[in-house]
Amino acid sequence: MVLLRDAPACRRSYVDTAHKYRMTTIAPETARPSSMPELLTQAQVADILAVSPRALEDWRVTGDGPPYLKLSHKVLRYDAAALTRWLRTRRAA
Repeated sequence: MVLLRDAPACRRSYVDTAHKYRMTTIAPETARPSSMPELLTQAQVADILAVSPRALEDWRVTGDGPPYLKLSHKVLRYDAAALTRWLRTRRAA
């Protein structure tokens, strides 16, 4: 089984009139520019923090959780750098 993070960056390209797609590899430098933040899913952040995804949902409602980006009405992501900064503010003395 190949994990998504271990797979090369791919994009779909149109092949023929049969409406089939093939995967083509994109060079790593074009997959995500270095200036782009690393975005994490709710499941990834829940694994990192060792909490349930439901806890993250509750934190979003109360405003207690890490900052997130709402990309659409169904898609949200967490910036890895912002998550690290948020964790530093939560450090107990």
